[in-house]
Amino acid sequence: MDQALLERFQQAYKDLGLFPLVEPEDIERFRVDYGLAVMVRLKREIEASVKNGKFVFAGHRGCGKSTLLKRLAIDMQPKQLIK
Repeated sequence: MDQALLERFQQAYKDLGLFPLVEPEDIERFRVDYGLAVMVRLKREIEASVKNGKFVFAGHRGCGKSTLLKRLAIDMQPKQLIK
């Protein structure tokens, strides 16, 4: 691997800061409110993406990535008519 490319990957990994947030100011700085606006934005991005496109969800352990994706999956399901 090219040394410059390796350094870019190493810096990207460092920038992700995947270690748990400990201090309250860290939590507040990186907190994402998964309200309606976030869900609307995700749905728009998915609808506007190319077929078979890929999305990357990154964040530290416990920040809510899986929870957000689960909520998104439920919201994207076709609605069943109740008879």
